[in-house]
Amino acid sequence: MSIQRALVIGAGSGVGRATAAALSATGAHVLADTISRLEGRGITVLLSGIQPHHEHVLRQLGVHDRLAHERHLFDTTPHAIEHARLHAARITHTPQSGATH
Repeated sequence: MSIQRALVIGAGSGVGRATAAALSATGAHVLADTISRLEGRGITVLLSGIQPHHEHVLRQLGVHDRLAHERHLFDTTPHAIEHARLHAARITHTPQSGATH
């Protein structure tokens, strides 16, 4: 029996955190490569709190559309964590209300 694993990457602002003003091309490529490597290892990646000014860069790299297609983009980190728990528990589910696309 394999273990289902999921990782939530919170990209938005929250209590005590500042939102990054820009996502550099290098940072976006590193994020895209990291997500691809994790998914290649069977780890489900969920992204939360993407800011509108970051979305364009992530779309250019195909990260946004791929995660949106899988319903793995969320407005808030708590929604993403809730969804990740469904993956970890292997519970059959439909997209959550917190999914952005």
